[in-house]
Amino acid sequence: MAPPLYGDLGKHARDLFSKGYNIDVIKIDLKTKTDSGVEFNSGGTAQLESGKIFGTLESKYKAKNYAGLTFSEKWNTDNVLTTEVSSNIIDGARLAANTSFAPQTGDKTVKLSGEYKNSLAAVNLESEFKSLNPVISAAGVLGYNGKIRT
Repeated sequence: MAPPLYGDLGKHARDLFSKGYNIDVIKIDLKTKTDSGVEFNSGGTAQLESGKIFGTLESKYKAKNYAGLTFSEKWNTDNVLTTEVSSNIIDGARLAANTSFAPQTGDKTVKLSGEYKNSLAAVNLESEFKSLNPVISAAGVLGYNGKIRT
């Protein structure tokens, strides 16, 4: 079994407070899938104290015949459109390109990421191009004798 990615360490503890344990928040998620394999997810949250409402609409299509390509688009109530194209090239390796665009402000971002997992290691690399100065981050987790090393 591969060790988890660095960003996934502590995920269960974070999920305790972000999923299912929300005070003064109403949350709804709807999911459906067509016969042709297109997935649609819609969701929203309403904060009772502030009255703020946030919603998303997402579509996802997996083209398994083409190197495991996955296309995903998401639009939210802040009028931000995000797109992701990802591929599982070989077992344990994943490459992804994410873009976001906010038409009202003209903000654009591009993120390129890659990750690789095997029985001894899990490494990932991410680069974000929001301005002329890209931000590059990397992380790795190693396993040895059933113990995790970061």
